[in-house]
Amino acid sequence: MAAAPTASSRSAPTASSRSGMGDRFLWPAIGNFALALAARLAPRSPEALNNAAWYLATDADASPAEGEEAIGLAERAAALTEGENPTVFDTLAAAYAVAGRFDDAATTAERALAAASREGDEELAAEIGERVELYRRDRTYVRPPLEEQGR
Repeated sequence: MAAAPTASSRSAPTASSRSGMGDRFLWPAIGNFALALAARLAPRSPEALNNAAWYLATDADASPAEGEEAIGLAERAAALTEGENPTVFDTLAAAYAVAGRFDDAATTAERALAAASREGDEELAAEIGERVELYRRDRTYVRPPLEEQGR
């Protein structure tokens, strides 16, 4: 079984080494395609499914339809982890929020928070705790743009 994804596995590569005006628009499309392909090529990989779901659910332009797709991917990842994987439940919570299911998002994020705390991952627990508050206010989580990741 593949190792459970970690919070650090969610970050896309930084765009700092790339130049040119088109890169800003091209790399998100490539990332979307690559993650969707990975989920299709590795349908039994919780990491591939989770990362594709996270990318869809936390995109600044995510639609409710993409939220539903992310829910399906994250639910499959959760079933494959056979337990309380905080990262997978954090992703599922983000997907629920994008789909407008904020009560489910908050409940699922609280489950992720409890699991992260049990595992002693205080950094992840703090991040999830911030997202719980967003979902309670009927707001989605949006990951930082590529330019800001990895700094």
